[in-house]
Amino acid sequence: MGFGIDLVAVLVLQAIFGNLLVSVVGARLLSSAANFLVNRNLVFDRTGRSGRATSAGRYAGLAVLILAANYGLMWLLTGPVSAPLLVAKALTELTLFGFSYAAQQRYVFRPDLDAGTPLVTGLAAVQPPQPITGSTAADQALAVGNRGRILA
Repeated sequence: MGFGIDLVAVLVLQAIFGNLLVSVVGARLLSSAANFLVNRNLVFDRTGRSGRATSAGRYAGLAVLILAANYGLMWLLTGPVSAPLLVAKALTELTLFGFSYAAQQRYVFRPDLDAGTPLVTGLAAVQPPQPITGSTAADQALAVGNRGRILA
C-alpha cells in the first residue's frame, strides 16, 4: 500500500513541480504516514499497546534515513544513469525495502523497547577501574599504569 502511494505521489509531484527533491520528499511524507499506521496496526500487530509516541518517533528517524537514501538513489538513477523515473523508483524501493522492514521489526515496533529495554542487550556493563590499594612497589606500578596516575 505504501509503495503504491509513494509511487503515484512521486509521479504526480514530479509532473507538477518538475523537481526530484520536492517530488521524493512530498511522496515520502504521504506514504510514511500511511506506512506507519499500517505497519503498526497490521504488520507488526502493535494495536492497543503503549508506546505509540515512542514508536512514532523512532519511525520518523527511520523515515528521514530512508528519505535520504531514497533521494540519493533516485538522483543517481535518474541523473547519471539516465533511467526513467518509474524504473528508478521501482529499483530504489526494491533496494531499500529489506533494510526498512528489518529496521522496523528490530527497532521501531519492538514491544520490549517501549518498556525501556536497551537496544543492545547481553553485553556486560563496563565498570570503571577500581583503585588498587596496597603499598608494595608492584601495586604502585599497576596503579600508575591505570590512566597514568597513582590511585592508591
